[in-house]
Amino acid sequence: MAAWTLIIFLAQLAAGAGQISTDDLVREPLARLKHLTSGVAECSTDEQFLIVKQLAELGEPAVAAIVKELCERPSESTAIYRRRLTDILGRIRGKVADRALLDLYFYHQGEGEVFDMQVRAALERREITCPVPEHEVSKLCSAAAQRDDLHRALDATLILSQASRLPVETRLMPAKELLYDLMCFSASAPDIFVEMQIRHKAFWLRGIMLAARNAGTEGRDFWKQLLKAAETDEQRLWLNAALGMAGDPDVAVIIRKAIDDEQDEYLRAVLVEAYGGSAKKEAVPFLKQLLHESAVPAEARQPAGFEMTVEQAARSELLRLERLGRGKMR
Repeated sequence: MAAWTLIIFLAQLAAGAGQISTDDLVREPLARLKHLTSGVAECSTDEQFLIVKQLAELGEPAVAAIVKELCERPSESTAIYRRRLTDILGRIRGKVADRALLDLYFYHQGEGEVFDMQVRAALERREITCPVPEHEVSKLCSAAAQRDDLHRALDATLILSQASRLPVETRLMPAKELLYDLMCFSASAPDIFVEMQIRHKAFWLRGIMLAARNAGTEGRDFWKQLLKAAETDEQRLWLNAALGMAGDPDVAVIIRKAIDDEQDEYLRAVLVEAYGGSAKKEAVPFLKQLLHESAVPAEARQPAGFEMTVEQAARSELLRLERLGRGKMR
C-alpha cells in the first residue's frame, strides 16, 4: 500500500511547530492494542476500549502514528485492530484527524464492510474543519447523486453537510435533491421503494434532516429560499422541518401541529427531533410527555439505530438539549 501524503504533511507540521514527539507515548499502547486484537491474546473488549480512550485523549499528536499503522497492508488478523484505530481517529477532533478520515474514505474503502461503515459514520458525526479539495467535493457530489444506492447517497450527503469550510449551497444542495427525489420516488412507486431500499421512508428523511442540523444556522437562508418556491404540502412540511433542525425558532408552531396531524409513528419521530431543534428548551415539557407514548408495539418496532419511535426521538432530543445547555455540543 502506498504511503499517504498525509504522513509527510504531519511530519512537516510537527517539525515546523517544534513539537516534542509523542512516539514513546503512542508506541506501547498501539503495540498492546495490536496484540489484544490479533486473536492470540485472551482479553475483554473493555481492555481494548480503555486503550482506545487513552490514545484518543492524546489528540492530534497521536494521529501520525495511527496513520502509519493504517498504511500497513491489511490482513484478516489485523481487521479488528484497524477498526479500533479508526475508532481512535473518530474520537480525535481537529484538521489532521479530519484529513486522515477523509483519506480513508476516498482511498481505502473496500477493506471490509464494517471498516468502511465505521469510516463513513465517523465523518458523518463530526464537523470537518480541514480543506476538502475540489476533486474530492466532486466525488462526494457524484456519490450523493446516486439513486440506485440510497445508502451511499445518504452517506455522501451527510459528509458534505459536515464540511464547514465549503459554501452552504455545496453542503446542502445534495440534501435538497435527495429530499425532493425521495418524495417523487416514494409517491410514484411506493411498493418498489420500500422493497428495494428495505427501509421506512422516515429513515431517509431523518438522514436529510440531520444534514440540515449539521449545517446549522448557516443553512437557514438556503431552506427559506426553497420554502418560498415549494409547490406541495409535503415539500413545505419537510422544508419547515429542515429549518427546525437548523434551529429556526419561527417554525416551532408549524412543526408542533404537524406532529399532532401525522399518523405514521416513524415520521412523527423525525418531526419530534425537528421540533426540539426549533423550540429548544421550550420543547422540554412536550418532549417529556412523549416519553410514555408509543403507537408501535415493542415486537413490531424496527431495529434500534434505524427508524426511531416517538418515545426514542423524545428521549434523544431531551439528552441533546441537556448537553447543549451544558455547552457540550456545537
